[in-house]
Amino acid sequence: MAENCCGGSTLASDIWQRTLATVPSSNSSDPHGTTADNLWDFSSWVPAGMVINLGTNDQVNHRPSLIPVFNMTYLSLIVDTAAAYTKNGQPAPHFFLAVGPMSSS
Repeated sequence: MAENCCGGSTLASDIWQRTLATVPSSNSSDPHGTTADNLWDFSSWVPAGMVINLGTNDQVNHRPSLIPVFNMTYLSLIVDTAAAYTKNGQPAPHFFLAVGPMSSS
């Protein structure tokens, strides 16, 4: 949510609107964007619930300076996703946020 674990600058919050996450933006000034033909049609299927398990590799417990951006990015993702699904009078899906740690401690 705040930092890509494996290098690069792409975050899940950059690609959530894509039908295929691997199709990059064609706009070099907006590498985090999505091409028009790769945008997900949120009206094609509206879930009753969504489980989102993101941020497991951010390790904010070891980098507390990332906590504000982590929280802001995660909240924006949920708010934007709810807005995308509630267009056309659809009820918002229920969100279940699972930020499971990847740690042995």
